[in-house]
Amino acid sequence: TPTKTGYTFNGWDNAVPITMPATDMTFTATWTPKTNTPYVVKHYRQALDGTYPAVLMETENLTGTTATNVTPVVKTYTGFTSPSAKTEEIAADGSTVIEYYYTRNQYTLTWVTDGDALTGSYTKGSILFETTITEPNTPTKTGYTFAGWNEAVPATMPATNKTFTATWDAN
Repeated sequence: TPTKTGYTFNGWDNAVPITMPATDMTFTATWTPKTNTPYVVKHYRQALDGTYPAVLMETENLTGTTATNVTPVVKTYTGFTSPSAKTEEIAADGSTVIEYYYTRNQYTLTWVTDGDALTGSYTKGSILFETTITEPNTPTKTGYTFAGWNEAVPATMPATNKTFTATWDAN
């Protein structure tokens, strides 16, 4: 019985006689693609420094029919833009690897105060998702005491534009 990676032997295209006839004969093997051929889908998220592959988010070990095209589902990750779906053929030897790369989104971070200009080294402008947020130095305003920001400042940039407004208590 012959073997062929990724396929099941179905037999010969012609009946094989028990004894050799007085004529030349040719037999061709027939095959059925296996339906459990493995392939891998890898999902990568972009690192804060812009490199790939940075964080392997997920690996999917899947199976399909040898020599058929597959279009694995693209995932959705908060704070990242999903790539377009890819279609690839499943290799008979199970070596097919499909890689999806997710781009880190940028969001706007704004600080608003009607007092003096903000000072210090702080995070502002267009910021990549999950970047560490550094607050400005405590703002000042003549005749007022800084009471905090209008909402708690998270440790890292969320997946949305944020504006933090200073609140004040009159002296």
